Amino acid sequence: MTTQPNNEIMSRLLADQDTNIPNDNENTETTSIASARVLSTRYKVYLVIVLLLIYLVLMYMFLPTIDRQQAEQSQLQNIVNQLQNFESKRLQYTADAEFMDTLQEQEETLLNCLNNQTACNALDTTLQERQELARFMLMFNNVQDPVMGLNERRILASLNDYALMRNPNNTANRERNGAIQSVRIADPVQYEPNVMRVPIDLTVQFSNKDGLLSFINNIENTIPTNTNHRLLYVIDQIDYDVVRYNQTQEANIQLSLFYYQN
Repeated sequence: MTTQPNNEIMSRLLADQDTNIPNDNENTETTSIASARVLSTRYKVYLVIVLLLIYLVLMYMFLPTIDRQQAEQSQLQNIVNQLQNFESKRLQYTADAEFMDTLQEQEETLLNCLNNQTACNALDTTLQERQELARFMLMFNNVQDPVMGLNERRILASLNDYALMRNPNNTANRERNGAIQSVRIADPVQYEPNVMRVPIDLTVQFSNKDGLLSFINNIENTIPTNTNHRLLYVIDQIDYDVVRYNQTQEANIQLSLFYYQN
């Protein structure tokens, strides 16, 4: 009678023993997961180290090399630009020198062309194409007196004995196109390096519009044969009543005289 309960007890103990024995498969899975985590952490550390090395190489080796190459390229480009500018200036200087030589050789022909509208076809091609520049070069002179400073007598002579003459280059005909009523010559002011500007306020009496037009033409289009009268004027403003163009009236004229200073 006691054998059966004992057998049951023994069977229960064996079952409990089997339950408490560790499973080899579970231990293997736990070990694999731990190993994977260690490897993952190790790879991350390696990746950080590699990225850091790449950064250091870029910062201290590659980028400085690029900067040096860019600096050398920029310096080389500056040298090329300077050479090109030098060549351009040399060509311009040569062209200007040739232009001045031609201007000196054909000055008389240019005077006839501008003052009398004759012999224009006889001008060199460069002068035909650059008549305004040629006139500028002949009129742009120094009006400074070594002792007195600004030579106002020369300015007044160029206005009174040339600009206000009906035929300014005709010494036999001294008919006037107007008469100066008042003149104010201001102090010179620097316009550009070595270029001075003299503001001039002029009041002139004209008998009619023809006198005014003659004055304007003398100032803007002609060249005096008398080199002492060659001064470069620019008309800034003219106050003139065009309604009374056939009557004697005074015109207020603002001029700018330009000259070079040594």
